[in-house]
Amino acid sequence: MQSNVKKSVSLSDYTTINIGGNARFFIEVFSIEQMRDVLSYVIKNKIKYFVLGNGSNVVFDNEGFDGIVIKNSIDFISMQDEIIKVGSGFNLSALSYEVSRLDFSGLEFAFGIPATVGGAVYMNAGAFSQSILDVIEEVVFLTEDLNFQTLKKIDLNFDYRKSSFQKMKGVIVSVTLKLIKKAGVLERAKKFLEKRRQSQPLNSKNCGSFFRNPINMSAGKIIHDLGLKGFSIGDAKISEIHANFIINENNATSSDIKKLINHIKKEAREKNSLDLELEVNCIDKNGNINEF
Repeated sequence: MQSNVKKSVSLSDYTTINIGGNARFFIEVFSIEQMRDVLSYVIKNKIKYFVLGNGSNVVFDNEGFDGIVIKNSIDFISMQDEIIKVGSGFNLSALSYEVSRLDFSGLEFAFGIPATVGGAVYMNAGAFSQSILDVIEEVVFLTEDLNFQTLKKIDLNFDYRKSSFQKMKGVIVSVTLKLIKKAGVLERAKKFLEKRRQSQPLNSKNCGSFFRNPINMSAGKIIHDLGLKGFSIGDAKISEIHANFIINENNATSSDIKKLINHIKKEAREKNSLDLELEVNCIDKNGNINEF
């Protein structure tokens, strides 16, 4: 395992918003067996770790990460009729395209989302009234005790942008999905992609929707109505296309992001009595989520 480990790797290169300092150690894994070996090593040696997918929902601290970042590239796939078993590191948008062109429905919403399948399950990703939860059959989870748990949907608690995995220690290694054969699936997926292109700043450095939608409300509309579209701190700017997107205009820092987050939350609290909750995972140098 040690021969594959890199030292002092820039995390900004592995996130879609291009922010973050260096990871003390970094390793990319390509199989479930390799993931188990790496997890065994870090647990045995008491090394802090963070499992990273495509980095599309993550902002790292500019102080970096004082541990090992494990890049999940477990990307096998097997298909038997409507049953799809896929590695957790498989690209979600690519999977959406592959199954949609075969007229298997259930992942049209994901066309254009730059996440991994594992990351999508972890966050219960969704859009256009669909979500990954709708098609999950089972998830294989590797615990810190190095045991593989096969969890059925009924065994798991999912909510809006939340899942049981956010409170579990270990790694999602594979996911089994059940889709439905229909006609015209790829055309629907392409329409969703076009809507995404028209309403989101896809050509900018960002990490998707920053805040969760409050019940029966839109975080984007809340921020828009606060008059914050285009507002910036340093190089961190609220998108003028979609107010729930924060973009890195040039060389934004995690400090810029933190200050902008706090400003948005303060405005929402003082003017609308709303406590906006982060959807993006902001990771400090010790691996704490949303504390940098």
